[in-house]
Amino acid sequence: MLKLQKRSRGLRIQEGLRLVNAAIVDKRYLENYTPPTKLITETIIKNSLSLIITIFNLGFMWGITSSSIKSGSINSVVL
Repeated sequence: MLKLQKRSRGLRIQEGLRLVNAAIVDKRYLENYTPPTKLITETIIKNSLSLIITIFNLGFMWGITSSSIKSGSINSVVL
């Protein structure tokens, strides 16, 4: 009977420690949690900025190329 009580007390302590550890993990998770909408908006903003920069660069290069062709400094354009 005494052995059974000791074991159940040990199990209760073990269960209590497990609950404490789970609470610590939950707290860390909640501190580092970012909502998916924030992640989605950040991704959209980054992608749209890179797209705008790419379009600008392409337009800039096209402008340089077309002006060079018009001035005659480039005779043949190989695509």
